[in-house]
Amino acid sequence: MNVTASLVLFIAILRYVQLKPLLKKPWLNILGVVTQSFTSLGMTLVANFQLSNAAGIHSTGTVLIFGFGALVCWVQVILTFQTNINNEGLKVGLFRGLLATAVSLIIILYIFQSAHHKVFQAAKSQWLLAMILIFFIATFSIEFRLSAFTIRCCDGRNPISSIIITEHQSDYFQ
Repeated sequence: MNVTASLVLFIAILRYVQLKPLLKKPWLNILGVVTQSFTSLGMTLVANFQLSNAAGIHSTGTVLIFGFGALVCWVQVILTFQTNINNEGLKVGLFRGLLATAVSLIIILYIFQSAHHKVFQAAKSQWLLAMILIFFIATFSIEFRLSAFTIRCCDGRNPISSIIITEHQSDYFQ
C-alpha cells in the first residue's frame, strides 16, 4: 500500500502538469492534485497503522482515502470533460463517471455497514473501494499515452530545474 500511495502521489503531480497548460482557470486542477495528495497520505496511514494497534490513526487514514478519494474521482471526471484530450473526453469521462459513481455508492454502503456494526462486510467494502480507486487512477494512462514527460535536473551550473511536458500523437493512433 505504501508503494501504491507513492505512485498515486506521483501520478497526481504528472496529471497536474499535464492539464496545467490546457486550463484557463487552474483552481480545479490545483484541487485535483491536493485531494489526490491527501488520498495518498490516507493510504500511507492505513498501511502503516493497523486498526488493532492504532485505531485513531487508521480511521483518519480511512476518512482521508474515502472522502478525498471520492472528491478526486469527481474532480477528475470534470477535468476530463473540460480538457477533452485527443477528443476522447466524452468516452473517458463517462467511464470515469461510472467509476466515480461506484466509489460514491461504496462509501454509502460502508457507512451503512459500519453503522450497523457489520465489521466484516465493512472491511470488504473498504478493500473494494481501494481497488476501484486505484483502477480509477490507472485510467489516467489513457491520456498519459499522448504526452511525453521530461524531468531535467541540473547541478550548480544551471540553477533551473524543470519538468517539461509536450503533447505528441503517435502515427499508430491516427
